[in-house]
Amino acid sequence: MPAAAKLSGQRFGRLIALRRSEKRSASGGVLWVCRCDCGKQSFVQSWQLKSGRTKSCGCLGLELRTQARTTHGHTRKYQQHPLYNIWKAMRGRCTNPNTPNFQNYGGRGIRVCDRWNDGDGTLSGFACFLADMGERPDGLTLDRIDNDKGYEPGNCRWATWTQQQNNRRSNIDVEAVMALRRQGLTKRDIAKRLGKNKDTVAIAILRATSGKEAQP
Repeated sequence: MPAAAKLSGQRFGRLIALRRSEKRSASGGVLWVCRCDCGKQSFVQSWQLKSGRTKSCGCLGLELRTQARTTHGHTRKYQQHPLYNIWKAMRGRCTNPNTPNFQNYGGRGIRVCDRWNDGDGTLSGFACFLADMGERPDGLTLDRIDNDKGYEPGNCRWATWTQQQNNRRSNIDVEAVMALRRQGLTKRDIAKRLGKNKDTVAIAILRATSGKEAQP
């Protein structure tokens, strides 16, 4: 009971847990009385709240289905907004293990923020993404400024191909790595100091010690 009581007053998507119900679910699970932002109350199992499986009284799903029927409110008939596929691909890289290069995104903990994934309660996730990023200038692509952080406002920009290549996670100053190595820093400490992945630091050290610094 003390552990369960910690949910009281917490927000889960559109739901706020009010109190533990005396009722039980059909499977015997703990139920919580929750108030949705739309004003309705519902009974939700604690694991559904904590896992993020249930985020509303059902109104969110209804809105998403409505938006899907209107192609997310940004198209006429069957014509999609040009950024919709970019948004969809961004989410796929972070959530679908069958997506090419998933290991470099979702596989290493890169996530799409809740606002761009689920929306803000008024706008859909795609609409929030479009509002925050704006229309894509010609010739630019979606890029994360810090490659160890997720897709979120403040960490994403429309960038040129050259900017993206220069911002690749594998790019690292080998001389800077070796200077820190000579100071006795571990690979983990060097990675933290330079804002790089530890594996990237290890590769840089290997190149330097094997005389391959000049390799791309």
